[in-house]
Amino acid sequence: MKRFLLGGIILILTVIIWQEVEAISIESSQQQLEEMLNIAEENDFQLDKWEVVVRENLLIENVDNVIQGLGDFEIGKTQIDGVTKYRGDRHSSANIVESLLIVRTSGKEYQVIYKISSSDYSEEVKKTYLRKLDEMTEKLFTENAQYFTCLEAVKNGMIDIVCLIEKIAETLNLTIYDQLKDNKFQTWTGYTPKWEQSISIDDNEINTHIAVTKGSNNQSTLIIGTPILITEY
Repeated sequence: MKRFLLGGIILILTVIIWQEVEAISIESSQQQLEEMLNIAEENDFQLDKWEVVVRENLLIENVDNVIQGLGDFEIGKTQIDGVTKYRGDRHSSANIVESLLIVRTSGKEYQVIYKISSSDYSEEVKKTYLRKLDEMTEKLFTENAQYFTCLEAVKNGMIDIVCLIEKIAETLNLTIYDQLKDNKFQTWTGYTPKWEQSISIDDNEINTHIAVTKGSNNQSTLIIGTPILITEY
């Protein structure tokens, strides 16, 4: 099954179509994250969590050698229904969490997914995050790796959702193509020319997802992310 992932909200597509996402650089991913952080701050939201995901399908001759070269990652191996997975994580003193998933898709072909996240974005965290991202990119990925970015931020009290989305759309020069609403959250899908990567859905180029959720404690959560189409194993 293939799904969109946006932070903790999973939007299952009605029509599931595999799409390749144009690769972008670490620098472009960093720009996206900082623009998301600025949007949250400008609208009086407090950072809750940010996450950057790197994904690539790779031909790996000896996966054990790759695992051994990952240093202090604690990697475990599982085999379920004929699918071999290597999964692990590591935590740093800079309040950063990293996770890694390597899935054998066939023969020597693997899908590699690396995630790095934090609830902070101090100068120390930024420096450590960029160093670790560069390090893992050098060890695992090629120039064809795909980078995805997501941010969650919170705000107490009532918010004007219409005004909020209008401000975000103006900041990003965002064209909104789709909107979903239920009792607990609203989502918007669109395209901004400020961000390089995109996927094509229903003849529209998409590279931005926004969600606003309302909690029972009168706290609102804003989620901004670039779209991820993954294969679940």
